[in-house]
Amino acid sequence: GSGNDPDGTIVSYAWTRVSGPTGYTLANTSSATTGLYNLVQGTYVFRLTVTDNRGATATDNVSVTVNPIPPPAGNQPPVARTGNDIVITLPVNSAQLHGNTSSDPDGVIVSYLWTLLSGPSQPVIADKFAAIATVSNLTTGIYTFELKVTDDDGAISAKTMKVTVENQQSQLAIFKIYPNPASSVLNMQYVSNVNGKFRITIYDAQRRLIRNEVIEKTQVSITKTIDINRYTAGAYFIQIVSLDNGQKSEKQFVKM
Repeated sequence: GSGNDPDGTIVSYAWTRVSGPTGYTLANTSSATTGLYNLVQGTYVFRLTVTDNRGATATDNVSVTVNPIPPPAGNQPPVARTGNDIVITLPVNSAQLHGNTSSDPDGVIVSYLWTLLSGPSQPVIADKFAAIATVSNLTTGIYTFELKVTDDDGAISAKTMKVTVENQQSQLAIFKIYPNPASSVLNMQYVSNVNGKFRITIYDAQRRLIRNEVIEKTQVSITKTIDINRYTAGAYFIQIVSLDNGQKSEKQFVKM
């Protein structure tokens, strides 16, 4: 505090409590500036009285408000963040999932978990407990992956991202059979960006149906071994046809 006297001098100061809790300590009640300690919650009113050299007085009050101790803040959950959705084109059938920008505002992230929520097939997820994971063995369609992050207080946050796998329709299929001629088994390799259901048929030289089988193709390249032990010697035709778009390939082989 302070005081002034227009026709004299201030000769004394006195601090007193007017109202408020009784718990406090004034370091020096007779000094213009004093310390105030050991306060408790509540609102105090203190009065400063100044006296001049002729005994006249003046007063002024000051309020001191002591707020309660704030309750401890609750844990803030982490924030899971993924990269943008991804679009790839076969024959590329793998992608990286990025969750390394996830954060926790009041702690640290202690664990990551990548899982598949939906998709046309079951891919391989490498490093699924890491901030960055790699998914492979993808086929045509849309996959939805979820990232869950857990902070040091056990709170969890989740975020999803999509990986779209498209066919490169312009690329021609590759169809190989070996050995040719064959005596007991015929190996077939088929490489195509088209996935789905395929029909494999074998005809004899007179185009009579010998074998008819439908398979599910879930990856770019497939191989299949066919037992031809019971076939009679002669020429045959093997054909593979997509039941989705009609893509067809045919080869001739000889049974010895």
